[in-house]
Amino acid sequence: LATDAAGHHSLSTYLKLTSVNSTASLVLVTLVSLAFGYTGEVLLVILTVGVSKVVEVFSHIHYGAEQRAERMDHLGVSLWLRGLLGAAGMTLGVVVTDDLVWGVLGMTAAWSLVLVVYDWPRGRRAHPDSTESPTTSSGSLRTLALMAVPLGVMEMLTSLSPIIPRLFLERTAGAASLGIFAGMAYLVVGASTVARTLAQAGAPRLGQLYEARNMRGFLRTMRRQVQIAAIMGALGIVGAALVGKQLLNAVYGPEYGVESQAFVAFMVYATALFISMQLTQGLIAARRLREQMLLSIIVVATTLVFGTLWIGAHGIGGAVSVLIVSGTVRVVGSGLLLRWAVRAARA
Repeated sequence: LATDAAGHHSLSTYLKLTSVNSTASLVLVTLVSLAFGYTGEVLLVILTVGVSKVVEVFSHIHYGAEQRAERMDHLGVSLWLRGLLGAAGMTLGVVVTDDLVWGVLGMTAAWSLVLVVYDWPRGRRAHPDSTESPTTSSGSLRTLALMAVPLGVMEMLTSLSPIIPRLFLERTAGAASLGIFAGMAYLVVGASTVARTLAQAGAPRLGQLYEARNMRGFLRTMRRQVQIAAIMGALGIVGAALVGKQLLNAVYGPEYGVESQAFVAFMVYATALFISMQLTQGLIAARRLREQMLLSIIVVATTLVFGTLWIGAHGIGGAVSVLIVSGTVRVVGSGLLLRWAVRAARA
């Protein structure tokens, strides 16, 4: 939605597809939970969390509309309200009832309030519905659904790829090594959030430039975002090399500090991650979704192959090396796909 510069699909079409997907997801979560033997209060917690995620998804649809209109201020206010009121609702529900279910319900109610009162009206103004006939709307929904499938698969595989080294590491080196690896990964989360925000902020402009076939502007914007991401990564590498051991000792303890060299390597992977986030948004703006899905399959396959070869023999260092290789494959592949997309647009 954020990169739909030409407004090919109305906001209602995005919301209809989200409704179908959310309903199917809740049914699937219920069936899987029952199949694994979850009943009673545990099942109720799972389902209430599922409902809260549905509310969150609808807010994200409106965030896309705000991004498309380049109103990141509205998006920021909404996130602030959801965080503050959601935490208050969770706390109030648990304190008053001493029941996690009511805590989750309190959080869901707060998120729903923000959705209805703040996100919904602003999203409507940012992306007003077109006058689609029922037939056109139905065709638009099918087109959007077919477009969403490769994007969904890509996102699933992108989430899976960094998890694979953890699974290998736990199996071959044990829970202690996995804990150290996960601890270093969490230190990257904050920086990756900044890089993701950078990518999301630039997405609407990239969509507009590509739709207008302004390849010079598109490449200039893309280059600027990649350069910022690379600088962020380089600063992280330097910081990890200079004070990484002290940071790990201070945050986690001396058993983490001995892996400071692996932390430096982790920041090399983080650099590739930051850059790939920018390139991915460029490819989404260019609507190269199937190609990204195929690239994600290659990245996962690469992670599996090198994970099998390296992690058992080299432990944490091997796991980080696998991430670097898979991240490099994604950066190089995304760069080549983006180059192809630009050439196609110029043809």
